[in-house]
Amino acid sequence: MTKPKTDRYYADEDWDVDSWVDVIAVEYETLVRAFPFGRVLQSLSGSGSLRVLDVGCGTAIFPGYLDAILPPDVRLIADLFDVSEPSLRRARDVLEQLPHFSVGRTYQALIEDLPTTLPVEIDLYDVIWAIHSFTTVNVAPMGAVYSRLLEALRPGGYLFVYQLTSESYYQKFHGLYRSEHPHGRDTAPYMEFEDSQKILESLGVDYEVYPQRFAHEIAENRVDLLEKYLQKVILDDTVDVGELFGPLLEGVYDSARERYVIPQSVNLITVCK
Repeated sequence: MTKPKTDRYYADEDWDVDSWVDVIAVEYETLVRAFPFGRVLQSLSGSGSLRVLDVGCGTAIFPGYLDAILPPDVRLIADLFDVSEPSLRRARDVLEQLPHFSVGRTYQALIEDLPTTLPVEIDLYDVIWAIHSFTTVNVAPMGAVYSRLLEALRPGGYLFVYQLTSESYYQKFHGLYRSEHPHGRDTAPYMEFEDSQKILESLGVDYEVYPQRFAHEIAENRVDLLEKYLQKVILDDTVDVGELFGPLLEGVYDSARERYVIPQSVNLITVCK
């Protein structure tokens, strides 16, 4: 059996985005409360629009939550960077419906290739964010990625990175997949906050961390949703996740509420250049 590839999974226009968002909405609700995005973006904008680079934009989930809490006078022109052409199309469609956003350039490439893909002659960005984008990347070239992002950020601008930690159940599920399932045995571990922390410290960059702790909840009778959720976590829609993850699921099952309550640990990293 052919091992599924991350780029194939994200390039599939039929994967169920809405079911995934039903479960993980709490991440974005928590994120927009964790940091004063509205105040900071308003202070950066002055009388003009802000230039934004959305790294690993996916289907533009974060901008939808951010748009809802922004002051009326904030305008963002977003360049979109993602490996998946369907995701870029969907992100553009989403942003065109948001009052505070418009779309600038799009770049279709791997995040690891960002240093050579992002033109050196572009105007500097006011804001760059990577929201759950530095997960399936190869860690080795990420020092160069961070360096290029900081180079592309104007003085006084902000870099935001939202990233799972080593304590996250994302890592527990993926670690079990890597150790116990044939598809996962030659799969690299997910990049985590601790990797970014080491890179930023090696670059001598000052940063702040806003730890976020929440749970993904799925009712026991939603077996279909639980299956889709777990397959999305490991980016493999061929796995019998009930069999593979049974012990982990038992540990997070709340019998009184008849639902799975899956703890997650994700940190917001902020850098003001």
